[in-house]
Amino acid sequence: MTKPGEGHQGASLGESYRLYYTGFRLAYRQKLEADFYRLGRARTVRDTSGEVKRLFDAVFAEIEEPGPHSALMAESLFQQLLIRVVRLYRAAALQDGDPGDGPLAPAMKALLHYLHEHASIDFNATDLAKRQHLSRTHLEREFKRAFGMPLGKYIRMLCTDRAKYWLAETSETITSIAEKLGFSSLHAFSVFFKRQTGISPYAYRHPASPNDEKR
Repeated sequence: MTKPGEGHQGASLGESYRLYYTGFRLAYRQKLEADFYRLGRARTVRDTSGEVKRLFDAVFAEIEEPGPHSALMAESLFQQLLIRVVRLYRAAALQDGDPGDGPLAPAMKALLHYLHEHASIDFNATDLAKRQHLSRTHLEREFKRAFGMPLGKYIRMLCTDRAKYWLAETSETITSIAEKLGFSSLHAFSVFFKRQTGISPYAYRHPASPNDEKR
């Protein structure tokens, strides 16, 4: 599951697999909107029952071989698929606290989009609050209530995930990645990354390499 500004971070673990991909606008599914916005950062979950695959196959079958009322059937199946995904993530969620119930405030949705579109360790809570026309205290309190974790921790998790993706899926230099994420130096980025993951950026990109410090 990806959010605005993120890239797909699939992993086969050495097995062959088929990638199912679909995009949708949460604005058209308001009853599910808050649940999807509140999904945590670890958005890779195993579908051990195979139910998600079954629903994807059924949706594609209705689209590729349409019968009477296929559009309505595909819509119904897709709704079931989204609910199943929410349940899988809820069962696997690891968060600091339980997020609040009910719909997200427009300011929180706007903030989430901004964070994911411009992921940076340089984000400042005071500046973010001004963008949303809120006080810093109110912003931090509402964010914790809505997403179950402090704003600062969410930003660190977001930067870590973005760094992992660029390290694993692109050929960008580690220095370039550090700059894109707003770090003042390669050293600062390396210290941050190792604190968050337990290994250096180079070791993450080259897990079999004996030289952990090579750039």
